[in-house]
Amino acid sequence: MLTAVQQVAQTFDIADARLAFVATGQQQTTETVDAAIEALGVENLRLDEVLGELDYLPMQLGEAWGLLRIFPEDQNLLSALDIPVFDELPLDLTVVAATMTRAVQDASSHINLKSKERGTPNMVLRSGGPDHELLSLFADQPIHLTVAADGFHIELSTDAIVREKLAEKLDKPWRSLAVDADALMTSYDAMCPDSEAECLGVADKWGGKAGGLGFLRSRDVLGRADQAGSVSARLGYDVSPPGIAVPVQRYFDFVAHNPELNEQLDTFIAAEKEGALSVAERVAQLDAIRDAILGAELPEGFAAEVEATILAALPDTAKSAKIRSSANAEDIPGFDGAGLYDSFRAKFNEDSVEPCHYEFDEDDGSFKLRPRTFDCVIKGVYASLWNKRAVEERSFARLDHESAGMGLAIVQRYKEKDKIAANSVAITRVLNSSGVFGYTFGNQEGNNVVTNPAPSTQSENVIAGFIPGAPASFTVTRFAKPEADVPVFTETVMTQAEMLEMLDITQSVEMAYCRANPNYYPGRPCGAVTLDIDKPTSLDMEFKFYENGEFLCKQVREFSGR
Repeated sequence: MLTAVQQVAQTFDIADARLAFVATGQQQTTETVDAAIEALGVENLRLDEVLGELDYLPMQLGEAWGLLRIFPEDQNLLSALDIPVFDELPLDLTVVAATMTRAVQDASSHINLKSKERGTPNMVLRSGGPDHELLSLFADQPIHLTVAADGFHIELSTDAIVREKLAEKLDKPWRSLAVDADALMTSYDAMCPDSEAECLGVADKWGGKAGGLGFLRSRDVLGRADQAGSVSARLGYDVSPPGIAVPVQRYFDFVAHNPELNEQLDTFIAAEKEGALSVAERVAQLDAIRDAILGAELPEGFAAEVEATILAALPDTAKSAKIRSSANAEDIPGFDGAGLYDSFRAKFNEDSVEPCHYEFDEDDGSFKLRPRTFDCVIKGVYASLWNKRAVEERSFARLDHESAGMGLAIVQRYKEKDKIAANSVAITRVLNSSGVFGYTFGNQEGNNVVTNPAPSTQSENVIAGFIPGAPASFTVTRFAKPEADVPVFTETVMTQAEMLEMLDITQSVEMAYCRANPNYYPGRPCGAVTLDIDKPTSLDMEFKFYENGEFLCKQVREFSGR
């Protein structure tokens, strides 16, 4: 390293220019020559330090027309006609024309991934805010924003053009979503008995998320530890969780069981599809719908059937279950639905006459469903189908709300398996790049989330680089900050060996997905899919990493962004 720096320093001759050596991964170290490098007048920096000095970072390129809203007080009033500027990206954000933040964003957050999938510009402007010299000139005015690789541009537009541009995006027919009325409650192990490919087309039966879990449990994908030749058998533990899927049709049975709720939904859907609702009217009607769902009745015996079925499918040590959303408008081609719906924990053998309701948890800033009976939690997940952000995302994608239904993907509560050491998101391409081979990892210490980071925290961003015949390398573009009141880390959340294992699991899943889905990497050998930087789409996977050294792959979905 020192020899290379010496040669460059002797040759480089631009007056007053800063010269720095930047390590490109954990495999490079200047620990023993740090002083010698600095003696040459060359700074010794990490990549995250270089990026940290940039005022502008484009997260998703493109152009947008909308009303510039600097630090909006109520994001519930935002719509696809707005371009908000935030200090930090909110945990939940509806469809907007574009986004700007002062804080550097997590590349793997749900909001950035959704921006990429729908093609709405997203950028970081660390000097942004009400006093910004340029932004302040356009506050609350219609603008045309261009987010480019080398900078951004703003010019004045008109209300008419803003509405015209949105109308152009929405000018396509509503797409009806299929529902299989004959689907049965089933375990992930039994979901696709003949071929893992069967689990990639079951959104109409159990929703996309449950289908992904069935796919992961297949022997030729990750399988189980007791299946010889599987990835799980090689690692010595189950890499994906056992559980059951509850059909989407059971949601429609619930709605039909409650005629007043059915009528309430019909009225709202008709108005939403006509474009007749203001943002405030939409918010008020959706609040009323969710309250009505919590107060409605499940068909007799349904909650008990779900509880008994999942209890039989889980290990004897399970004390509670995580009831996750698995809509037919989620994890489907062209619409991943990341972060739109809610999941809640249900306790086995819990009995309560307390009405179903939400409680705000000040510790993590989220709403919890109480009581934790299967009856209430199932209805809580069903109610999340009618979150404002979920409805507006479906309307933007023109997915017909009338056919949108909620299946359930149920697993053991993740914390019961072991203490969680880290959460991770893996995207099987390098985001925001061209010509870079590898994957994108987002890692965070403990049970802090990568997908919806809490304010004043940040996950670790890592480029997992690999090419044939060479060892994989891990380049940190930003270190983690798991808590608001702790310093930014200077070491990675996981060791290199641990990230190598996660990389191996991720590559195995992508190659299996390629074999199972002919449309994923058409006309090319799946052996090359992990290396192709120009492949049409990629995978978005979520992991738990436990203190016992085991990974749990909790989700896989196709991702069309770049």
